[in-house]
Amino acid sequence: MRRETLAAVTLSALGVGLAAAQALTAGDGTTAVVAIRTGPMLAVAAAVTYAGGWATLRDVPGGETDRLLAWTVGGGATVAAVSTLAVLGVAGSIAVAGLLLDGFTGGALLGLLVGVYDVRGRADRDRIQAFARSASALNTYGKALNSSQTLDEISALCVEAVEFLIPGDGAAFLLVDETDGEPAVTVVDSTLRGDEELAVLESLAAAVEPDEEIEAARYAETTVELGGDSPEAALVISVRTDRGRATIVSLSTTAEIDYDDEDVDLLETLAAHASTALAGVETQAAVGVE
Repeated sequence: MRRETLAAVTLSALGVGLAAAQALTAGDGTTAVVAIRTGPMLAVAAAVTYAGGWATLRDVPGGETDRLLAWTVGGGATVAAVSTLAVLGVAGSIAVAGLLLDGFTGGALLGLLVGVYDVRGRADRDRIQAFARSASALNTYGKALNSSQTLDEISALCVEAVEFLIPGDGAAFLLVDETDGEPAVTVVDSTLRGDEELAVLESLAAAVEPDEEIEAARYAETTVELGGDSPEAALVISVRTDRGRATIVSLSTTAEIDYDDEDVDLLETLAAHASTALAGVETQAAVGVE
């Protein structure tokens, strides 16, 4: 059993155990006691059990599940100890078992909530740091693009940047020639090979028109077959050239990969750099002809 699954199952088992203990102690009280004291505690135990089940089904990474379990157990133990010591200091004599159980159950929920906040905060921090690193790397690619002298250099840098910075199974740089009316698609560079891949790339390149503002288009569950499997998603962007447009594509063929807003921002920034580089190459070519 994997570590993350074990931690999630342990969290669920903890909730079930707390619910069972609360149900057993409720048998000694009246209906009013059950409604006022035991009912809320059973709800808390159910919340802990649900959290463990959610972590199991959502396949939360092991480190995050471990932190949830640690916060839950730690919160329960802390509240149980503090509340018991505080009450004993005042009352002197009391049913310790029931107080420990209630304290641990309530503290478990408190710890779980703090754990969720901690896990989400760490995830947001990691995402922001990863985006900052990608943006820094993209700035380096942008400088290289702006110093490019040929279309092949621009194409190779764009494909390399997409492969390195954006999740996916392949990337491509295409040109769409619109000078003769009917768009003619040329694959300049691609990490995707085969006739099926080319068909997908050409259909995506033809579908995305460049706008006044550079905006990436996300496609989900595309219907064109790619090597016998339908690609799950694609991220496509086009920029205007003197003969038509240039298109950059990132393709995902697995359900595990899903493009988010950060990926869109990175591709749009890359396209802006590519557009400037293409304009420079076109200007040099025009000056050379003259």
